[in-house]
Amino acid sequence: MCGLVGVWSPSEPVDRSLLVQRTERLGHRGPDGSGVWIHEAGHVALGHTRLAILDVAGGQQPLHSEDGRVSAVVNGELYNDAEQRRLLEGRGHRLATTSDSELLVHLYEDHGLAAVQHLRGEFAFVLTDGERLVAARDRFGVRPLFYRRDGHTVWLASEARVLDPDGLDLDAVQQCASFQYLLPGQTPFRGVRSVPPGHQLVVDADGLRVERWFHPDEGTETRPLLDVLSAAVDRRMRSDVPLGVLLSGGLDSAAVAALAARHGPLPTFTVCFDRPPWDERDVAKEVAAHLGLPWHPLVVTEQDLADVLPSAIRAAGTFVINAHVGAKQLLARHVRAHGVRAVLTGEGADEMLLGYAFFRHDLLDASGREALSASESTTRGMHVPSGQSLSTAAFASAWGRVPGVLAAKATLGHRMHQLLRPELRPHDPAATLVQALTVSATHPVRQTQQVWLQTGLPAYVLGAVGDPQMLAHAVEDRTPFLDLDLWRWSRDQPVSHLIQHGVEKQPLRDAMRGLLPDVVRTRPKRPFLAPPLTPGGPLHQLAHDTLHGDLPDFLDPVATRALLERWTDDPVVWDPVVWMAVSAVVLAA
Repeated sequence: MCGLVGVWSPSEPVDRSLLVQRTERLGHRGPDGSGVWIHEAGHVALGHTRLAILDVAGGQQPLHSEDGRVSAVVNGELYNDAEQRRLLEGRGHRLATTSDSELLVHLYEDHGLAAVQHLRGEFAFVLTDGERLVAARDRFGVRPLFYRRDGHTVWLASEARVLDPDGLDLDAVQQCASFQYLLPGQTPFRGVRSVPPGHQLVVDADGLRVERWFHPDEGTETRPLLDVLSAAVDRRMRSDVPLGVLLSGGLDSAAVAALAARHGPLPTFTVCFDRPPWDERDVAKEVAAHLGLPWHPLVVTEQDLADVLPSAIRAAGTFVINAHVGAKQLLARHVRAHGVRAVLTGEGADEMLLGYAFFRHDLLDASGREALSASESTTRGMHVPSGQSLSTAAFASAWGRVPGVLAAKATLGHRMHQLLRPELRPHDPAATLVQALTVSATHPVRQTQQVWLQTGLPAYVLGAVGDPQMLAHAVEDRTPFLDLDLWRWSRDQPVSHLIQHGVEKQPLRDAMRGLLPDVVRTRPKRPFLAPPLTPGGPLHQLAHDTLHGDLPDFLDPVATRALLERWTDDPVVWDPVVWMAVSAVVLAA
């Protein structure tokens, strides 16, 4: 895991001091070394901070081809490196390191812009051959990549704030306030864009273009789920430094831990809260004991969360709905303190195997949806609808129905709109979202899945709670469920196979029979959430002080400062609104 910077400056020489400064600002992502390189013509340059996972002694970046024509910086892991190394050496390439990242420059020599098609893993990269600058992200957006265009000059970086944005973008604020998640390519910051997952950016003499390189309907996978997931875990076990597993009390991380345990007694790490039902320590402890794995719990208090939350919001770079971003950053610090630099996680299972409540919502009639909402004691208004809603007519008009996740977010958006100045409340934000998304499926659940893979997964699960929080303390997170083969397996399964009789992820539950204790194998889905704030507690004080300070001009000061009084009406549905408002203030500062 690393931080990267790239710049294309055809009109004037690259500013070396700015290149070094922006690279150094990513030092927390890569504390094991750094390097910058400027092309001899002076118009293109690369910077890199390194978290050494493979070839610790020899994997420094930027990397260069044999003749020096192609140079690159890479963030993340390429899991098909052994196969590609054999093919490259068979074609006469001389590889100078055992680092997986070096494969990229040689693949580009052979395949040009199609090189990215030959990569398997979780990555972002920037490379150049002197004639153009090329940048790309992995298929699902595990690794971040941002860019800013100033005239003819284009800068790229692993974090948006490194590009010195010009404050918050009102369109993005209105989007987040309406449906929580950013549009593909959007960031909250004026002048800064994100390369969408599965896309490639190319800038050359003809200008800048962003093109899709990953086509989700390609390829098939017919092996049993257990074989596919086992191979995905095995691919992510390669490391020259200690590995661990993030273990909650849920099925997904427990399944990863069970398969990783075949490689030895990896340490496991669990966040423990002091309030049920958010605390999962008992189940996590039982799973670790069952698998014979060392267990390292981290007890997180409300004061701990209050202390770290502003930093976690800045790292997330978007509006957050829960203090879980702070808990994740504290967990990363805990992992690093135990000498572990990379961890396997359960993220992506709910996306691939239809685990979220909003997928079940799409299969139910009206009475069933009401019963589901009532049963979701911690996610009402986030994963299932609750209360009044923004207009969703544009969704029904475009797709024939309202995807469950957007029905839920429309009720959250209705509450958030009450905090915006009346003249700044967007008229029909659903229509804007329809124009930005590609929804081609006909099955209701698959429609919702397509929406989620373009919004919630990259913009929040990975882009806010995942990579930014872990890399705040230089820990790499690896996601076996976001594996290309597992995606192909899942995509071709009937929805009725993945959700059986109202039970989500049934194939995974069946695959784990005999490998995990039934207490976790049969346990209903529980999202990773921190408890809501408590009246008079440290989080309440943080929110109060933040919302009674200087507010950005898009927030209505009367409504915003009355929020904590309204919060007591229904803490579950109003708690996300509190943290979105706090996020707006923190990000605008």
